[in-house]
Amino acid sequence: MSVSLRDRAGPWTLEDLAELGDDGQGYEIVDGLLLVSPPEMLFNTRLAHRLAQQLARQAPVPLEVLHELYVRLGTDARRPDVAVLRGDAPVTRHQLGVEAQHVVLIVEVVSPSSRKTDRFFKPVEYAAAGVPAYWRVETEPEVVVHVYRLVGDRYEQVQEVRGAESVEVPFPMLLDVPALVPPTVSG
Repeated sequence: MSVSLRDRAGPWTLEDLAELGDDGQGYEIVDGLLLVSPPEMLFNTRLAHRLAQQLARQAPVPLEVLHELYVRLGTDARRPDVAVLRGDAPVTRHQLGVEAQHVVLIVEVVSPSSRKTDRFFKPVEYAAAGVPAYWRVETEPEVVVHVYRLVGDRYEQVQEVRGAESVEVPFPMLLDVPALVPPTVSG
């Protein structure tokens, strides 16, 4: 039996999302509520893809770079733009998300509809779940990557990257921010 948005009563779970199937929407679960995100702008999608490629080329084995997966935060579930997982993260055929304990980096690309969430709420949630590193990518007025490391129970910014620079969090790599920016036409 499948779950529909209209018929669902009570708190949502990640298992309920699995029953919904892929309808192209971006869902997250916070405090049992189902949040629906607007479609991502192509600029942000391409930027996140390019960042995932840079990370994947330089991530030490056995780390794995993924996007569009759910990260379980207790009973909540967030869907970051990019996540770096430990290679030993358990997986089953019908598993929709991964436990936060298996994630070493979460990246959020800020869009107009996610500013407050990506800047304030998600970092607190990811830190509480013990995710060692968080990157926030701002796209306006220019592309800047804010690199954070978990210290105690909160993130501390260790770097702000605009060019091509070495970063150490969560692993040593060259982060080339100009290469993340897709070609654009005015606007």
